[in-house]
Amino acid sequence: MLETVAEIQGWLDGAMLAVVACSVAGAVYFQRRHAAVADELSRSRFLFENLAEGVYRALPDGRHIRTNTAMARLQGYASSQAVMHASPRPSVECYVDPTRGAQFRELLFRDGTVTDFVSQAYRHRTGERIWISESARLIRHRRTGAPLCYEGTVRDVTETMQRLNLEERFTKLTSHLPGGLFQFKRGHDGSFDVAYISDGFVSMTGLSFERGYPSPHRFFEIVLEKDRPPFLESFHRARKGGRPWEHEFRIKHGEAFRWLRVLATPEPVADGIMWHGYVTDISLRKAQEMEIRRLAYRDPLTDLANRRALIYDTRKALQACRRDGNCGALIYVDLDNFKGLNDRHGHEAGDRYLKQVAERLTAVVGVAGYVARIGGDEFVALLPAEAEDRTRALTDTLSLAERMAAEMARPFQIGAIAHQASASVGVAMFDGTETSVDVLLKEADQAMYDIKAAGGNGVGVTDARRLQALGTQMRDHAGERDSRLRA
Repeated sequence: MLETVAEIQGWLDGAMLAVVACSVAGAVYFQRRHAAVADELSRSRFLFENLAEGVYRALPDGRHIRTNTAMARLQGYASSQAVMHASPRPSVECYVDPTRGAQFRELLFRDGTVTDFVSQAYRHRTGERIWISESARLIRHRRTGAPLCYEGTVRDVTETMQRLNLEERFTKLTSHLPGGLFQFKRGHDGSFDVAYISDGFVSMTGLSFERGYPSPHRFFEIVLEKDRPPFLESFHRARKGGRPWEHEFRIKHGEAFRWLRVLATPEPVADGIMWHGYVTDISLRKAQEMEIRRLAYRDPLTDLANRRALIYDTRKALQACRRDGNCGALIYVDLDNFKGLNDRHGHEAGDRYLKQVAERLTAVVGVAGYVARIGGDEFVALLPAEAEDRTRALTDTLSLAERMAAEMARPFQIGAIAHQASASVGVAMFDGTETSVDVLLKEADQAMYDIKAAGGNGVGVTDARRLQALGTQMRDHAGERDSRLRA
């Protein structure tokens, strides 16, 4: 019996020791676990307080129950306690547009989450306007599904929005400019790289590309072939001189062409020169200039060159003669009895006759020179200074003058009117020794007048004094030809 009691007592003591040991072990475990949890919470709080983004937790009505330091600073305060004291609902009150708060809450309670909700907001403390991007998630009761609170993050995206706004404004500005902006770099090794081209540049030039900017060679390809050498020459002059590049040229545009003007300034960079430039379409201006020139230098009835153009081009021809030792000619054509046609059939018939005369004279002269109308029924052909053999030059000129006179003697059909006409033609050779264009014109006019005084319908040449200046051989040849034509 006693042994049984002793055994029971020993068993109880062992059990007690085991219980005590388990209790101690449990206490140690829970103590360590508590320390670990406390450490984790401490780390979480540290992370929460030191996040770069503003973090908050708010009740369904928008009242904040917790914010971190970054959120406080976003609102202009030094601590979360300060912002909580100043305004319990800063995220609701901060929107510049009050409707944005309602939109945010509507999306949140409908979808459960809101991501990157960008709005303009006030800093609560200072009233400064900033841009924020807000994301949040709604927390509901697990059993009932009722909204308990929501948690969110807020980022200051003011710099990003300002940059995007500037980029948008720049894009709108460049797309509406009447021209195109560009940047390209020419490396020290001669390579080219396009850094930027605006939409206006693409629209104006018709260049299309999908990936990256087209190379400068693509642009060079659309420059009219005739304009490419001066285009390159102007650029290389500007590059070597380190001065702005300015040039006018044409590019292909469908079946026609456009006139463009480029203006670019160089900027030395580490590995070459960066060119900042602007291209504008000057087609309208060029067309206006051409029209002004046409009105100033063309005869409105026949579209031939007028007296002003003839004097200008003859002056250049005289300079060429003095420089190169060549000679040229003026052929003066005066229509015989033009006044009689006007008197009998009216000025309309006279105008139609003059147009036909212009066409015939131009066809005879061809590429050898050009024809100008300098008066009512007076035309002058300019044969530029090309021939070095003066005898041959005179022979060719007189042959051409004879063909012109023959064309004027052929019948003209002016509507129902059959008109038989003729012309008096005077030739004046020049070699650059002439004192002025007016003197030369007077000589050609005098040669023409001599023919008209003799009855018209012939060709005359300048007098012997002028022929002596051109050389004895030429004088003799011209004298023989003139006598034959007068006969």
